[in-house]
Amino acid sequence: MSIIGRSWADHDEAIALSKTGGVVPIAQLIEQVSARYPGHLLEAEFEKDGHRYLYEIEWVEETGRVRELWFDARTGMPVNDIPDDERRSVRMP
Repeated sequence: MSIIGRSWADHDEAIALSKTGGVVPIAQLIEQVSARYPGHLLEAEFEKDGHRYLYEIEWVEETGRVRELWFDARTGMPVNDIPDDERRSVRMP
């Protein structure tokens, strides 16, 4: 499983942190998402927001609905879980 980072430095940092236990393995979170929302992975990214490490998982449910899920990479706890169609509808006036 590869992790996409915003830069090569992010990618390298994600791999190093995963090997040392500094972050939850992305595969573990993908398994949890799969159990909750049958479907498949569209994309997974590792991001650093200040001192916080995040995973963004874009997931396609069997119904075709796309979800963008964010997790705290250190704890594995969800940060948000909003389907793409609901997120877009919130942004529209």
